[in-house]
Amino acid sequence: MLLLPPVEVCVERVRIRSNHGFSDEPATRKMHAEFAQANVEPRHVVADADASPETIAARIVDGVAAGQFAHLRPTE
Repeated sequence: MLLLPPVEVCVERVRIRSNHGFSDEPATRKMHAEFAQANVEPRHVVADADASPETIAARIVDGVAAGQFAHLRPTE
């Protein structure tokens, strides 16, 4: 599963986070771009920009219960 808020949300979170050593905005943008371009099935991406943490957590719990995030091995 990939949690992928919009890049500006990520940049803002890095900017306001305290007591950590990472504050590099260009690196934040580069990492976001790499995740956004990753070959991940859309059903495995959670990208609710305006949702609260509680709403996102509930979506993840519901998705797990429904098998949405399960990785199925190919049949042999």
